Amino acid sequence: MVDESVNPLSHIWCSGYLYFNPMLERFLNTSKYTLVSEMSGRKIMQLLNTKDIDQPFGQLKVLFDYPAPSSFVDYKLVEQLFKNARQFTNKVFKNVEAQIETAKMLGEIPIVPDEEMSALMWKYCKDKWDAPGLNKLNSAQRVDLAKYMKYTYHSSNSQISRITSLPISSVNSLFPLSAK
Repeated sequence: MVDESVNPLSHIWCSGYLYFNPMLERFLNTSKYTLVSEMSGRKIMQLLNTKDIDQPFGQLKVLFDYPAPSSFVDYKLVEQLFKNARQFTNKVFKNVEAQIETAKMLGEIPIVPDEEMSALMWKYCKDKWDAPGLNKLNSAQRVDLAKYMKYTYHSSNSQISRITSLPISSVNSLFPLSAK
């Protein structure tokens, strides 16, 4: 089951909250860090979720039992790439279509969360059928939308079912799951 409260900003290695945040910067500059090299092997394995503690983690800073992103991301350099916080937010967090295109260019399968997928599919339905919403589609349009999601965005059957409101059994018959 997917935990919907988890997002990129809630991940312990996330550095998104560092950018354009002068209060946090002041806090980080005055906080006392612990270096991973000063920690026990058991604590390193627990913190980094790894059994391979021979990696060069020695200069990684830890703050309140979490890896400090400022020890592995030069956030001031990244800030210089953007005019302001708004542009940063739009480019990095809101531009789902660009992220999908980048993933495709890199030969990766794009992963689009339900909220973004719903917005993309709403736009697709508006452009293709001039439908005022996903709930106004007929069954043939829902099947067409399901195929579009599967072949364009590599959506899972369960995501297709959630977005299109097609029963999961219908989606599974459209896109049979491979036996393992």
